[in-house]
Amino acid sequence: PGRPNNVFPLVQETYPGDPYAEAAAEVVPTYFAYSGSGSVTAEVVYANYGDRKDYAYLASRGVDVAGKVVLARYGDIHCEDMVRNARDAGAAAAIIYTDAKDFGGPAAKGKQKWFPNTRWLPPSGVQVGTLYYGNGDPTTPMWPSCAAGEDCERLSMEELDASEAMPGIPALPVSGRDGETIQKAMGGGVAPPEWQGGEGAPVYRIGPGPAVLNLTYIVSGAQHSAPRIMGYALFV
Repeated sequence: PGRPNNVFPLVQETYPGDPYAEAAAEVVPTYFAYSGSGSVTAEVVYANYGDRKDYAYLASRGVDVAGKVVLARYGDIHCEDMVRNARDAGAAAAIIYTDAKDFGGPAAKGKQKWFPNTRWLPPSGVQVGTLYYGNGDPTTPMWPSCAAGEDCERLSMEELDASEAMPGIPALPVSGRDGETIQKAMGGGVAPPEWQGGEGAPVYRIGPGPAVLNLTYIVSGAQHSAPRIMGYALFV
């Protein structure tokens, strides 16, 4: 109550002179490949880099993650491990953002310099990735795949969703700007210094709440054929 509602656009902004600006409208919203499907509305808990030791720290502070939406930032471990750790801690969903402290670039003459001026990710930039804990076609683990519609041995979607190869909960990557918006709405105890953001960031709190996130993520489950890609490396 009394807090504004925010709707996150889940798009990355173009920039002056962007050669791909005209194609930006065709880009799908930011997503994690192989996220779980579901709709969750719950309070947010901040879990730093989403490592197991971070959840142990939250437990030591009396913060219960069960049924909550975890907010974690890229850094120490891969996104697939971050989402699995959130699931194992009992979270209902996970939001992963790119913190400017780690990926935003240094201050220069009082201004932040981002891509395309430097290599650093801009405030609307999002790191996407896969949550599949394996290689190749998830429906044919450890054996050759085949084209969509062809007859070959495959795991059913039910078998796949129940396997440890999949995260099992909805998860979404968002930008540093969106992550900071969520941080500003957080309450609860103040996070330790090593969990805080960089210069100019709001004070990070661990929650739970009062920020509440509504996340709906529906996976189509459609199967498509991908061209065979082979690469060669020559060492001399």
